[in-house]
Amino acid sequence: MTDAPPVAARRRWWLALAVCAALAVHWAWGYSDPNSWGWDESMHAELPAARLVLSTQAIRPAAAMAAVFDADRYPIVYPAMLAVPQFFFGISEDVARRSAVAIWCLALFAVWLLAAELARAARGRDGAPRKNEDLVPWIALALGAASPLGLALGYSLFLEAPFVLTGALALRGWLRRGVHLGEDGRLVRERRAGAWFVLAFFTKFNYSLLLALGCGVDWLLEGFGEVRAGHGKFFARRTAHLLMMPAIVGVWWFLLPLPHGLETAAEHREAFAEFLSGNQEGNGQGVEWRVLYLACFFSVSARGLVLQALGAVLGLRWFRARAGVLWLTLFATFVPIWTHPFFLERFWLPLGISLWPLAALGIASVLPRARVVAVPLLVALGFAVGVNPTADALKVAEHYGLLGGSPDEVEAYKRQELDRMTSLARGRRALKRPALSRTEREELDALITGAVGPMEKVAWLGISSEYSPAALHLGLLENGGSPGRFLRDAHMPLDLEFRGNLGYGEWTDEDLTDWASGYDVVLMSDPVDFNQRAGRLYMRPLQQRLCGDLGWEEQRVGLFDRARILRDPLRIRIFLARPPR
Repeated sequence: MTDAPPVAARRRWWLALAVCAALAVHWAWGYSDPNSWGWDESMHAELPAARLVLSTQAIRPAAAMAAVFDADRYPIVYPAMLAVPQFFFGISEDVARRSAVAIWCLALFAVWLLAAELARAARGRDGAPRKNEDLVPWIALALGAASPLGLALGYSLFLEAPFVLTGALALRGWLRRGVHLGEDGRLVRERRAGAWFVLAFFTKFNYSLLLALGCGVDWLLEGFGEVRAGHGKFFARRTAHLLMMPAIVGVWWFLLPLPHGLETAAEHREAFAEFLSGNQEGNGQGVEWRVLYLACFFSVSARGLVLQALGAVLGLRWFRARAGVLWLTLFATFVPIWTHPFFLERFWLPLGISLWPLAALGIASVLPRARVVAVPLLVALGFAVGVNPTADALKVAEHYGLLGGSPDEVEAYKRQELDRMTSLARGRRALKRPALSRTEREELDALITGAVGPMEKVAWLGISSEYSPAALHLGLLENGGSPGRFLRDAHMPLDLEFRGNLGYGEWTDEDLTDWASGYDVVLMSDPVDFNQRAGRLYMRPLQQRLCGDLGWEEQRVGLFDRARILRDPLRIRIFLARPPR
């Protein structure tokens, strides 16, 4: 047996890729989100992507490598994916979001490949294809494409959608380790599997560790069997080849990150530990919200989730035939997400890597062999779970008391959001996030760029989740700012939150002077937070001290109105301060 698939299989690959490309064109053509990018999107995806683009265009390899090493909590693979199209088509939010949709559709293709490999691995000892084996990848692809959460994240710049791409490829590489190609061929497959896991790790640290946990349990079970069969030495060789690439890259990243030094390695270790131990305080997303998002956002409807669960259970019969590793990775992913005190709806999407192929395997196994019957049954199933998905969301929300008891306008807004959540319509919005609208962001960027010189070093005395430091840098760049200033400043802290989140009472005049003296212009807003969050009001006295006690010259820049849900717009005043002459 060789790696090269037969002609028929190759044709199916190309057909699946064409289907995913058609989905990408359909979903991305002319797409423009009415909201701008939020904090995580701009800080952890677009900012490093823009740094890679500009440093490559300027032929500054040191700046490009600095962008790679600075991605110590949210790694560099996804920004690198976003950088490629922006290198050719320019740095902009529209290009970034359309590229993100294309990446999501590539993830669907990766799910197709994984499901095809799972169906192949589930064959009997004679190697003969099982009933409806060729339907398995198509069903998995359909389940993924019918996930409203997947499409919403595909329109966003969050890391879950690209992790489905690299995670599915890593899990496929793991399954392919079991293909018997002779000793040398199996060792090659081990090295490839290790390389795919490195790619997944540098897409999203935490999800890749959960995936590796499930595969690690599978490795232990496999190892017991190999030792009992007298193949212990060769299994140890295989393990060494499997861990070769992760070990090399791990040493490079955490111990000796050449061409940087030991200080960068220490920063990587510290950031990694902080990332894994963070968000332990919880955020109030209880069981009812977790169930709602899983049943009616991860899946097109609660009926769809039930179908997937039944299909996965039916696939248990192939647990020993390599399908077990998908159950292990599904369990290793689900339990930590369900039990973790901090929860966001997007956390559910990586379940699809394991669940969709498992469900597809089980569903295909109970379909009739005759295609004239099986295909209409699949269409009927799709209609049964996909018709009027909002009804399921409303029922689940009502069951948990998430509806009712609110004023009429609030109730109407909740129902509208549930309807939007279940939508697969072309051009649907990206996932909800704290962000300005595109119009508001463009208005704010125009105010700022009109008042700031092309090479001036800019700070922001304030903080708002709706307008991150990265959004400010990107706004300056996209409105005629200097690429040189962007490469010089974009990776540096520009707000005093980076000084340790000190409260107002802990800042002396000397602290404030020391911080502000590093900049040519200090931008400010009133209110200091665009959503008037009470915990950030301490910055307003700091602004007054800078312009009053410390003598910085205040200059009014302009006003803009920020729309708010079910409330009147909030008028925000923008002004700046320059050092005393």
